[in-house]
Amino acid sequence: PFPDFDINKYETAEDLEDRASWYFKLLDAYIPENSSVIEIGCGTGQLVNFLALKPNRQITGLDLSDVSLDKARQLRDKLQLKNLSLTRGSLFDLDPDKIGTFDYTFCNGVLHHTDRPYEGFQSILRVVKPSGFVVVGYYNGIARIPLRIARAGLRKDHEYSLEEKRHY
Repeated sequence: PFPDFDINKYETAEDLEDRASWYFKLLDAYIPENSSVIEIGCGTGQLVNFLALKPNRQITGLDLSDVSLDKARQLRDKLQLKNLSLTRGSLFDLDPDKIGTFDYTFCNGVLHHTDRPYEGFQSILRVVKPSGFVVVGYYNGIARIPLRIARAGLRKDHEYSLEEKRHY
């Protein structure tokens, strides 16, 4: 499952709220409570579960991975969220007649992993209401610089630790 998490850290809805990222909280504040939302490529569903804490929203999570969706369902069921539907499906086969159209459509960290990102984006547009919003997130080289620096530092620390241990 991606991104994996320990289901036990979320015993209550308050736990999910307390541990939510600044990005989740920003979206929650911006999205009206009576909105319809879909996350395409929802993975283990932490965002869709968080957004579903507002009971007047209609939330849909869509992902290709049954394993990830199972984790999302576990959290949904644990928190008894009735306004969240989780569906297995492909980014390239979005059918508004089957899944509907949405006020807010999110697709974070997905398109750049496909061999047809433009076609994927065109597919996403089919499920956005005419007055709706689309948020697409890409990983890119510049945005990943802090991660690369952190990884390099961790590698260096780790190599030093191993070298240090060899001397004892």
